[in-house]
Amino acid sequence: MGTMEVPSQQHLQRRGKVWYFRRRVPQDLISAVGRETVFESLKTVDLNEAKQRRNVRLCQLDAEWAALREQQLKFVNGGAKTGHLAA
Repeated sequence: MGTMEVPSQQHLQRRGKVWYFRRRVPQDLISAVGRETVFESLKTVDLNEAKQRRNVRLCQLDAEWAALREQQLKFVNGGAKTGHLAA
C-alpha cells in the first residue's frame, strides 16, 4: 500500500501531552459505525510518532469503511429480499 500525504497535523489533537486521532465518520456510515467521530488516543507524546500512528489509522479506517460500504451494497442489491446479506 502506498504512503498517504497528509497535512502536518490533520486528524491530530493534543490533550495534555498526549496526541489523539480524530476523524469524522462519513455521513453514509454513521449508523453502521455508531458514532459521528472517531476519537482515539495515539498513546504517544511525540509528534512524529503520532503522525506515523495517524497514517496507519487512516489506512485502517479507509479499509474498514470500504468494507462496510461493500457490505451495505450487498445487502441493498441482494439481501433486502431475504433480510440477509448476500454471499
